[in-house]
Amino acid sequence: MHSPRLEKTSGLNYAPFDGGEPVFGPNVDGYVESAMSDHDVEGFFDSISRPEEGEEIADAYDLSAYRAGLVVQVDLAEINAELVLYLAQHPEKMYELNPRKFEELVAKLFRAKGYDIELGRGTKDGGVDIRAFLRNDVGTLLTLIQCKRHLAHNKVNVDVVRGLYGVVNRDDASCGMIVTTSTFTRDARSEQHRFEHRIHLADYTNLTKWLREYIQVRRTV
Repeated sequence: MHSPRLEKTSGLNYAPFDGGEPVFGPNVDGYVESAMSDHDVEGFFDSISRPEEGEEIADAYDLSAYRAGLVVQVDLAEINAELVLYLAQHPEKMYELNPRKFEELVAKLFRAKGYDIELGRGTKDGGVDIRAFLRNDVGTLLTLIQCKRHLAHNKVNVDVVRGLYGVVNRDDASCGMIVTTSTFTRDARSEQHRFEHRIHLADYTNLTKWLREYIQVRRTV
């Protein structure tokens, strides 16, 4: 195949030719605009673009689950019943809570279990994020809770277990519990076995179970 040659013709300045016919016409001004207008190309792309404002909080799969068809505005700044329901379906969103809001979430879950809750001040709380009281006709049990909103790979180590055991003894509490969105190191679990009646560990798996239980309670109310 021979290469196009350049020839000068009337109305064209050295336009490329191949076999005697111009490769490009002498004037294409407005051709693209006209074609886009004829086929409404801009309208097509506008119809499939995402909204400029607002936040996508659910897709078709989400809405096929519990309470399908109901779009809930999820506000991570407020721990309310709707947020707990949302987290039960999307537990990975717990990682987006700030540590204080995670404490409030755990407090809400324990209230649903029948505990009376005292939430710590967040600073200078003496190593206790939540004081959970379980009262019945036998007496009152006090559980001291530490909340660790960690990423999945950031495991809670043995020092945290030992520290909570010291706080439980200091405050003469019934037991202590560490609740985390991650898991625990092998040493941490081994240490907990030494104090199995005084220290309890709850990880991401436990939290997802509690969230599901919360849904069941709400459905029966």
